[in-house]
Amino acid sequence: MLFAKVAGEAVWAVSAWQAIAGSGAANETCYSRSQFVFEKMDVLRLLHIEEISMRHRFLSGLLVVAAMALMTARPAQAADDDTQAVKAAVATFHDALNTLFTGDVAPMKAIWSHADDVTYMGPVGGMQVGWSQVEPYWDKQAAKKLSGKVDPVDLHVTASPTLAVVHYYEKGENVIDGKPQPVNIRVTTTFRKEGGQWKVIGHHTDMLPFLQKRPYAISIIFSFTVRSSAEGWSRRIAWIAIRLACCDSRQAVSMRSAGDI
Repeated sequence: MLFAKVAGEAVWAVSAWQAIAGSGAANETCYSRSQFVFEKMDVLRLLHIEEISMRHRFLSGLLVVAAMALMTARPAQAADDDTQAVKAAVATFHDALNTLFTGDVAPMKAIWSHADDVTYMGPVGGMQVGWSQVEPYWDKQAAKKLSGKVDPVDLHVTASPTLAVVHYYEKGENVIDGKPQPVNIRVTTTFRKEGGQWKVIGHHTDMLPFLQKRPYAISIIFSFTVRSSAEGWSRRIAWIAIRLACCDSRQAVSMRSAGDI
């Protein structure tokens, strides 16, 4: 507004100067005033240009800050979305596991990746590598129809855009020969995003004692029949008891080697 006012004064001064000059009566005061007005206009023009420049810098700064905020917010939002999607995948996996206990293996096969690098180390022991080994394992487990139900508890998710690792507990029960058997084991499940969906590529659990005793019973009977009678009945009985109590036969062997039995 100040620039427009001074510009108006300049127009008036020029008009007045032209009127006086045209009449032949030049006036030094009028000339001086006009000169002063033009100088003031130059100063105000520079100030106006500086003001516009400052506005541009301010707006540019705001745009930079907004862009940085968006760049920071998007990865954080994406990470949170991945975490929630992985938690949903864990729930899907355990829905499939509980369905497997009824004999239906299809949902379990659907949640797994069918790649050659998948691995499974379950509560029975051993390790299966590649879908060609993992798939028949799940077929055998489904045929057992263990019944019962287990749930994931206390999930800890570490996720990237394509890989995720989840540590948690599986708690619940299975039913063996009509008897409920408690399940409370540590679990690590690894997921990979394939075709926009999180697929299981690794599942590792603690071993379950009630799934371990049956295989050991056969080896115990065999061990009992072939062991030398010179060893003595008391030592044989102690050996059998330890083998029955231990989930891992190697633990019993180490105890015996140490002279504990």
